[in-house]
Amino acid sequence: MSDANPPDGMMDDPNGDGKSDHHDAALLYDLIDAMYGKPWYSRFIGGLAKYTKTASHGPFVHVDVRGFRARWGQ
Repeated sequence: MSDANPPDGMMDDPNGDGKSDHHDAALLYDLIDAMYGKPWYSRFIGGLAKYTKTASHGPFVHVDVRGFRARWGQ
């Protein structure tokens, strides 16, 4: 679920619908957010946001490890 096929700076198609769009970003966001609260995930707690396509970039998910839970970009 990275930029592997082809390596073009755009998110690949993790939901397999033939498009790289906000639905793929939502899928990744939900996968990561579902890990919150699991004991092994505590060291990864941080920021999570999803962004839709704009004229300057495709859809993407921002993830950071800031030590406290933060969500934005919904």
